[in-house]
Amino acid sequence: MEPAKITLMHHTAKKPDGSYVDDPVIVKIAKLALILADRDTDMDTKLLCLKVCERMGFITEEESKQLLFYKGTLESFWDD
Repeated sequence: MEPAKITLMHHTAKKPDGSYVDDPVIVKIAKLALILADRDTDMDTKLLCLKVCERMGFITEEESKQLLFYKGTLESFWDD
């Protein structure tokens, strides 16, 4: 009896193949800004999103700090 073969499937391919299209970095940063501007999103979630974006290389640590600093300004745009 042969041992079972394990096949790993990765759903976030680096190269689009027709079934997967990656968002441009600017779209990811815009989504992050929307999360930071939403007053219904708790602060822990906002911090987690910032850290994920840093680790994925979409923003730098300095940009993360600046976004967090201007969180109040982003929230004011949400209300307008």
